[in-house]
Amino acid sequence: MKKDSTASVTKQKINSTFYPITKEELLWLRARTPMDNTTYVYLALKLENPFCDRPIDINVKEFILAWGIARSSLYKTLAKLEEMNVLTLISKECKIQWIQGSYADNKPEQSHDRTCNSLTQETKVSCTR
Repeated sequence: MKKDSTASVTKQKINSTFYPITKEELLWLRARTPMDNTTYVYLALKLENPFCDRPIDINVKEFILAWGIARSSLYKTLAKLEEMNVLTLISKECKIQWIQGSYADNKPEQSHDRTCNSLTQETKVSCTR
């Protein structure tokens, strides 16, 4: 009988003890024990994709609300995890939309252009971290 190489699946035995943590348990631990942002975000991302077998899209607003972490802390932590070669950030740009009636809309035309340009540059810089 001919063996089909594509149907062959290697089963690997896990030789260590592990415990699959739930979201509720991680949130409970975060609230009651000192846990640095790197560990916390790493574990939260593992819960989003436990097998780490594919890229995942993270909605920043939903993530920070669901996990109770500041936006700036999330960006800093993602940059740190990338520096540690734990993950790779695929998209390093933010999609922004100006809020009507914001400070930039109330400026005279000439300074409005400068304000928008400088704000856009600052936003791009902060989002790449």
